[in-house]
Amino acid sequence: MPDAVARVSLSALRAAWLKLRGCLFDPNTRLPALPMVIDDVRRRLEAGETMALIYLEMANDQKFELTYGWQAYDRVLLRVAEALAASRLALFTERDALVQIGVRSDEFVLFFAVPASTEAFGEPSGASAEDTVARRMQALLADLDQRLHGDDGDETDDLPRLPTLQSAAAVIASAPTLRPERSIYQCLQRARERCRHQVQVRQTGRLAALVRMLDHGDIITRYQPIVALQTGRVYAYEALSAPPPSAADAFANPEVLFSFAEQTDRITDLERLCRRLALRRLSLINRARDAPRTKLFLNCSAPAFEDPRLVESLISDAISVGVEPGDLVLEVTERVAITEWSRFRRALDQVRAAGFRVAIDDMGSGYSSLHTVAEIEPDYLKFDLSLVLNVHRSRIKQRLLESLVDLARKIGSRAIAEGLERREEFDTVRALGIDYGQGYLFAQPAVPEQTGSIHFPPVRDADSGAADASQPS
Repeated sequence: MPDAVARVSLSALRAAWLKLRGCLFDPNTRLPALPMVIDDVRRRLEAGETMALIYLEMANDQKFELTYGWQAYDRVLLRVAEALAASRLALFTERDALVQIGVRSDEFVLFFAVPASTEAFGEPSGASAEDTVARRMQALLADLDQRLHGDDGDETDDLPRLPTLQSAAAVIASAPTLRPERSIYQCLQRARERCRHQVQVRQTGRLAALVRMLDHGDIITRYQPIVALQTGRVYAYEALSAPPPSAADAFANPEVLFSFAEQTDRITDLERLCRRLALRRLSLINRARDAPRTKLFLNCSAPAFEDPRLVESLISDAISVGVEPGDLVLEVTERVAITEWSRFRRALDQVRAAGFRVAIDDMGSGYSSLHTVAEIEPDYLKFDLSLVLNVHRSRIKQRLLESLVDLARKIGSRAIAEGLERREEFDTVRALGIDYGQGYLFAQPAVPEQTGSIHFPPVRDADSGAADASQPS
């Protein structure tokens, strides 16, 4: 009986410890939460050390977690945490602590001591603690950037890019009239406020850049071919819009641009401009390929379908460049939830009545669901790169794509595999019966204004995959 009681007690203790550990260590990154290091930082302050902190948080300007889901966001957090831990070991001492603000938080803090002699950090004699801390933060950010975006690129698994990190640094003020713990939290709050101020300044700059882009039509349009997998011939193009180099400081990539336009209720104006420019510039490809008609896929968000001028502007722009409505395909992304289904369906009916085609983009990610397929009844299903990446190595992905291809056939849709980069992926998706493919294996998105024309690889032989240089590209 005593043994049974002991076993029950040990089991209860273990359960209590695991519960406590779950509150003090992030289960994903394994980093300690802030309360775990407060006492150590307090003791170092009381011992007379000058302590500082570097605060970092994940920027939310791309709605990363909302777009890709919490599992993907956890993978990103883990990669950032691992890179931060490696940077800490390379640039700081063992006593300097890296923590997360709390469990499941996307805020990180690095506590470190500023030596009395700043020359230990390579600083000139007489440099202030604030200057030293600012330079240490820049060194950390540079090292972190190399680890996250160095030789391996800026991809995490099948995610297109890492969110940006916002950062600020501050010296912890030590005053005899303040509790050390309160000094630590006040310093952390100052760093947070500096980050918020940076965000406000950046948002103001972004708004000004967006207004200039809309006023001057300053958008880059790139075209990427959609290829028939059985013949290798170019079937269509997708128009991909991006901010110009002059707006690179405001918008690091297209996702940030379109997310910001949505936040500021400018998404309809921006997408209308992108569609108009994509149609106008399409003629450069047509002349280069001597093709009188070219199908064009245009991205169209759910809010854009509520634009009362959508059909009117599409028809006007298409007629102006001699494109038939049946050759225009509007891609509805599944990474944005459609909440107003009744309004969306009315707009969709008008689009179809005018003769335009509709595709579901990013099938298999975000808000992908059979309900969306049933409501939209798409002409095309575009399978997300997360299902295509390394599909030749994954039986589960193959079975999923097999089922989706079967679904596409039964509802009269054509299947398109996005993100093809390897010959093995090409062979696998073609064997699964997918109609079309798109990706770097065929061509990167290109700007016709810069090249005068777009030249794609020769047609691939359907049996051997070898290039047939005698066929037009």
